[in-house]
Amino acid sequence: MPAGKLGPREHRALMTLCIVYEKWGKTEKLEACDRRLIAALEKEKGPDTRYLEERLAREAKSLRSLGRAEEANQVEQRLKSLKNIAAANPN
Repeated sequence: MPAGKLGPREHRALMTLCIVYEKWGKTEKLEACDRRLIAALEKEKGPDTRYLEERLAREAKSLRSLGRAEEANQVEQRLKSLKNIAAANPN
């Protein structure tokens, strides 16, 4: 498997790990996990996919919890952009 590309098993495992970190309140680990998951989704589905919306929202929340408001704002801008793209192309 090429470096940086996740297979279906690895993808599901990473999603599960992120959920566990969220449930355990491990915000710092969750942020790092979401960052990796977002990068994998971008490679697999493209940078403008609706699959990113939930992960980007959670990433912004984590960044705010960690006191990284500027980064959270950037993620929220990207999320807003994705929602605008989805509204313009409902298919």
